[in-house]
Amino acid sequence: MSDYIKDVLKDAIEEELSLGGDAGTVMARIGEVLSEEGYRVVAL
Repeated sequence: MSDYIKDVLKDAIEEELSLGGDAGTVMARIGEVLSEEGYRVVAL
């Protein structure tokens, strides 16, 4: 995983947690960010 994606995910996670997010919303946000960046996301 590139440093760019790591930084983008870190920022998204920090933002979600600052808004009172929990594990479920953090995982959803990670999926959104990866999808926006062109990664294929499969939810299990």
